[in-house]
Amino acid sequence: MPENKKKENKGVLAVGRLFAAAAGGSLCVIALLWIMAFSLYSGVIPGEYLSLCPYLAMGIGGMLCGLLSARFPKRLYGALGSAALMTGFFPLVGMLLPGAAFHLPGGALVLVITLCCSALSSIVLSLFR
Repeated sequence: MPENKKKENKGVLAVGRLFAAAAGGSLCVIALLWIMAFSLYSGVIPGEYLSLCPYLAMGIGGMLCGLLSARFPKRLYGALGSAALMTGFFPLVGMLLPGAAFHLPGGALVLVITLCCSALSSIVLSLFR
């Protein structure tokens, strides 16, 4: 019985870490979008870069998901899962330019950027451990 309890705790712990990494990445994306919005409004960033801001924010959020998933037993799967969960969160809430960033092919591009950044940061973290 204690072995089953240990396996259950391991699964619950992994799901908790998955949601924590996705939440950290989501908070990073929201903070970056606010910073970019204020920078665009004040003229620090030229208006031509408006369409790049969501992709850049999601890429950096994906990197953070990869870094936060360092405590997973399978780091790469944890990084990809948390990045996919984070990417799926934004269309549901309606954030991040719903008219442009999450309609095809933009939505597929955001998913690919986020997953690649998350996987890359997880691999780099594994190499420098």
